[in-house]
Amino acid sequence: MDARSRKILNFGHTVAHALEKVTNYKHFKHGEAVGFGIVAAAEISKELDILDGNSIKLLNDVVSSLGSLPDTKQIDVEKVMEAFVFDKKNIDKSLHWVLLKSIGQPTIVLGSTIPRSVIKKSLQKTLAE
Repeated sequence: MDARSRKILNFGHTVAHALEKVTNYKHFKHGEAVGFGIVAAAEISKELDILDGNSIKLLNDVVSSLGSLPDTKQIDVEKVMEAFVFDKKNIDKSLHWVLLKSIGQPTIVLGSTIPRSVIKKSLQKTLAE
């Protein structure tokens, strides 16, 4: 498997690993955390104007259809943001985010090109739902 394909398999995992870390690996099953990570990555994609709102709704519906997810309203978004530095995809202090151009069409975006405010807003929206 080539390096790009391997990176694409990390879709949803950047946020998932941070959520698991800040909750001491006790609040989520791994798949649940990845579900939140997928939705958050899609929200970031939308905020960057690379993914349309209909695709976000479809992804939300699919993740929701898999069963109820743990409550996340009490999770501190700032702590999640801080946990990104521990991510294995953090290269030279910049994450490589797997985002979406459309469903089935991922793109890898260097974290240093994404405004912190976009990531924070997307996390706040994802965790408040």
